Amino acid sequence: MKDEQRRPPGRGLTGSVAAAVRRRQQDREPRVVLYNAAGHPRVLPPAAAGYDALLDTADQLIRLTSAP
Repeated sequence: MKDEQRRPPGRGLTGSVAAAVRRRQQDREPRVVLYNAAGHPRVLPPAAAGYDALLDTADQLIRLTSAP
């Protein structure tokens, strides 16, 4: 195996663990993501004005679309 292709030992495992932690946090914390006209996302901080209203509206839309 060439030196360029080798990874430091444990780096793959560390990346996997970090990814798992991020996934768990994402499952627990709702986020409001806004997109501008160019399609670039921006996460709205929970302390921002209108955050709760947007989160409630998104929750209602999800319930409406997932109803049988």
